[in-house]
Amino acid sequence: MAKLLEKLELKDIRLAQDMPFEGKAYLGRIITFDGLVLNTRAIKDGKKYWINLRAEAFPGSDKKVETRAKDISDALSKYAFEVDEKPGKKLTCEHINLLEGAGINACA
Repeated sequence: MAKLLEKLELKDIRLAQDMPFEGKAYLGRIITFDGLVLNTRAIKDGKKYWINLRAEAFPGSDKKVETRAKDISDALSKYAFEVDEKPGKKLTCEHINLLEGAGINACA
């Protein structure tokens, strides 16, 4: 999942509150070695894929990580970003497909 965010291209932007994330979003969580936690919500709306990003510090992380998490959330959490189909499919992949299907290639 972390590799997916490495070269993620954000194509369009909307206010997250205007997107239908509640109740139908696919949730993801990436925890870095220093304790930064990136939470993703992803949906397919029509033919477009949208994500919302929020960050937090893992309990016990140092102050620098807490500050970085707050800065990321303050800058990004209010928005939804359109992403390309390939990463969008991976971000909205059903877990059962990963476990019983083709593994990492299940939602390619």
